[in-house]
Amino acid sequence: MPSAPERCLGRNAQGAWVIDPVVLDSALQLIIVWTRMQWDMTPLPSRMRSYKRFGALSGQRINCQMRIKPDAARHIVHCYIAFYGDDGQLLGLVEDAEGVCSKALNRLAHMKDNPESRYAHELP
Repeated sequence: MPSAPERCLGRNAQGAWVIDPVVLDSALQLIIVWTRMQWDMTPLPSRMRSYKRFGALSGQRINCQMRIKPDAARHIVHCYIAFYGDDGQLLGLVEDAEGVCSKALNRLAHMKDNPESRYAHELP
């Protein structure tokens, strides 16, 4: 679902997004899900080669398609992300979003092996 500046920044926000940060972040979260499921690693976004805008990320729904290209050592994931409108029109294209992967970063996502330990840092 596309977002609106006034819902994210307050009702006094004016104008429209050039690139919807909520839609873009949602796509990056999908890369995390894929990498955790396939490699049991968490990627840390490190760069995007480019974003090409062909239209506003607006409408009822945004469809996201990804092509993920892992490196041979499974330490870097490369992803190409396409955003489509309800009518199938290409609205945006992320070229080569790159994430550096590590099992050490898995601790950031509720510690898979010991769910109770995720709260160990909280004081009584």
